[in-house]
Parts: sequence; structure tokens; C-alpha cells
Amino acid sequence: MITNTLIDKLPFGIGEVSLVLVESFEIDEMTTGFHEIPEFVKSIQNADFSEVKGRTTPQFNTPLVLWLVSEQCNKTHGIFSQNGGRYAEIAIAAADGWVSPAGESPPTPEDIAAHADQIGNHDIWHRPLTVYDEFTAVSAATRRQRAGRSSPEETDNGIAFR
Repeated sequence: MITNTLIDKLPFGIGEVSLVLVESFEIDEMTTGFHEIPEFVKSIQNADFSEVKGRTTPQFNTPLVLWLVSEQCNKTHGIFSQNGGRYAEIAIAAADGWVSPAGESPPTPEDIAAHADQIGNHDIWHRPLTVYDEFTAVSAATRRQRAGRSSPEETDNGIAFR
């Protein structure tokens, strides 16, 4: 059974779990330096806080952390988020991308620019846990692109998100 202990009794850095507990903040409390980043200011202005009132305290992190360090948790290699009472696993993934032509000559910056749309295409994702997993994804993308296929097959190890 996972027990919910008091947050002040919970040590930071349990095993391989690192905690970042952040109290809710008011925009006025932030330094003016952040206000110089237009996308950051726009993000704050457009944020919808309507469903999170009273749910941004560190106590909402406790259940997730206790589960992550419990024997019942079978999740590894994961990054998890708790925000406003919503608990989620965060995925860091690589798009399928563009594979430059075979050979030992690297592409030019113009080649990269010409394939920017394919490089940033989010139809196929890979979630490599190691650099070796990424080599496997590169090989699958190369075979797929050579064959003129735009969607993964089961053997590709690609995840299609649309």
C-alpha cells in the first residue's frame, strides 16, 4: 500500500527520483527579466488557470512521488508531470525526420533548408531510450524513405501520432 505522508517529511532526492516542488506564483513576483521574453509573456497572458485553483500546492506532488518510489511502480526511464491535479507522463521523442543521401559526404545547410518540412514532420515519432535505440530508428527511417513509405510498419519501432 502506498501511504500519503506529510510533505515536510518527504526527503528530496529519494533514490533516483529528484523532486522540484514549486509553489504557485503571481506574475508580479517574477523578475522583470522574464517580461523581456515575448513568448514567455504571451504564454502567461494566454494561460487558462480556470480549473486549477487550489490545486497547485506541493501536496499535489506527494501522491505521484510516493507512487514513483514505491514497489508497485513499474515505470522506468520516465519523466512525469503534475500540474493542477493532472498527472501525466512526458514523452521526449524524435521525429522521423529526413535522412540525407547515402555516402560519407554530409549535407549542406541548403539541403537541410530544403528538407525542413520533413525534418519537422510530426507524423512519426521514435522514443529512443539510448543512443543505440536511435540508431535503430535511423535505420528504420532510411529503409522507409528509400521504399517511399510515409507510415511505419510494425517492424519499424516507430510510433505514429496524428
